[in-house]
Amino acid sequence: MEKRFVNIGGQKLRVEVNWNAVEEFARLKGVPIYDVLSLDLRDGDNLKVMMTAAIKEGERLEGREFTKTPVEVGEIVTISAIKVFLDVYQDHFVGTNAEGAAAPADGEDAKKKPGATGS
Repeated sequence: MEKRFVNIGGQKLRVEVNWNAVEEFARLKGVPIYDVLSLDLRDGDNLKVMMTAAIKEGERLEGREFTKTPVEVGEIVTISAIKVFLDVYQDHFVGTNAEGAAAPADGEDAKKKPGATGS
């Protein structure tokens, strides 16, 4: 997977939504890991916390430390940076295929087009 970055506060920061980021999100929100999927990113606080956790993980992978809190991220983030983050979140956490549609869940066969060989 290609590295993805977001510009916040004049800095180009790597964003990575992986298991470490999800665990950090749960820790920062004070919820058990199994409750993460029930948290809605349309809620501003949840969005700030997930964005902070994903930047912290991305920067860790780059060998840098990101120490801003969700409140500090909220002070400097722009709407365009939020859009970039949501695109990365969609690609990394939800998953998309080459055409940009949601990828099938593990173990599911991709649906064949009508008329394709073997239909």
